[in-house]
Amino acid sequence: MTVLIVILAESPDAPSVWGIFGKDSAAIVRSGIIEPGRKLEFAEGEAPAATWPAETWVVVSGASVLARTVALPAQTEVQLRKAAAFMLEDDLAVDSAEMHFALAPESANEGRAILAVSRDTMRSWLARLESMALKADILVPDFLAVTAAPHEAVVLGRAGMVSVRLGPGAAAFTIEPTVLDWVLGDSFKNIRSLRLITGDAEALLRGPLKAYRGIAKLESLSDPGLLQMAHAAVRGGAHINLLQGDYAPRRDWAAVGRDWRRTAILVGATAVLALTYLVVDSMRLHRQAEFATARTEAVFRRVFPDVKRVVNPRAQIRAHLQELKARGSTGFLQTSTMLFAVVSETDGSEIQVLRFDAKGGETSVTMSLPSYDVIERINTAIRKNGGTVQEGGARQDGDRIVTDIVVRVP
Repeated sequence: MTVLIVILAESPDAPSVWGIFGKDSAAIVRSGIIEPGRKLEFAEGEAPAATWPAETWVVVSGASVLARTVALPAQTEVQLRKAAAFMLEDDLAVDSAEMHFALAPESANEGRAILAVSRDTMRSWLARLESMALKADILVPDFLAVTAAPHEAVVLGRAGMVSVRLGPGAAAFTIEPTVLDWVLGDSFKNIRSLRLITGDAEALLRGPLKAYRGIAKLESLSDPGLLQMAHAAVRGGAHINLLQGDYAPRRDWAAVGRDWRRTAILVGATAVLALTYLVVDSMRLHRQAEFATARTEAVFRRVFPDVKRVVNPRAQIRAHLQELKARGSTGFLQTSTMLFAVVSETDGSEIQVLRFDAKGGETSVTMSLPSYDVIERINTAIRKNGGTVQEGGARQDGDRIVTDIVVRVP
């Protein structure tokens, strides 16, 4: 596959570097720079079909991107991005609703790598690419556009910033070199080799990287070298694509329609229907989110009746659970976490009362359910999660079913 790689300049007023890689090749076929406000265009006959890129990969500054690795449950990608927003809430300087989250592909390693970047920054990058007549298929921060072996650190210095990648995972960041020694801390304690790719290596080796001069290997910095490193990292899967969720790339049906107009009309009609469905589905999801928030607050008030003021039920539940864990009440923490997860997967179901008997190691639960058949589904899900269920009575309450159970988790 022929690929165009663009290294987007940190400043909108600076030129960006580009290179085209041939099909199934790590060699650069053509390269150059794009001046600000100019489009990447070729003269007629200058770019034959064999060298025209099938995909566009763009490297952006990682200074505005936060990388973390966290433990996430097995859920859909949409649910995982929402969970990521909750789990990184304390690390963000702004409301998580203003942030975009991208997930690394699933792996056998413990934890899942997450990237967080503001939506304003994403829009700015995409607008700059649009002004160049470019549409990205992959958008990756510069600190993941290099590859690093286990126990190896790669330090890339460019445009007044320093990008650091520690090993093959997502332990990476881009910062100003003046704060590098403060940020490193214990990060380099397991590092056995250091690749230093910069035009100002001596300044770093005299300063924040002085202690690692003995294991440092210096490499020259060049635009072709940067392009080839990015090509190797993305092609080898050592990256996380920021274009996920709302920013996932869409096919340009208008271009397809130049040769297949009738097909394009049909596809356009389908796209309109799909867009209509997405709008309706988005409204439905918004209503469900409002309902879920109200239900969470209701559950919180039932489980913690002594708390009079509920501001952020999710954060308050987390604080209470951490307090219980500190006291040694791990049984309640484990059982309640499992119960909330099970019940939240069933539409229209909610927990009314939750009572934990620390001495007996059991939790009494009263639930309000939409129908009788939901009782067995929830009980089965609890057993699959390792719990045991002792069923109590079930009674009709208007158009809902109220049931009592006792749950034990080994």
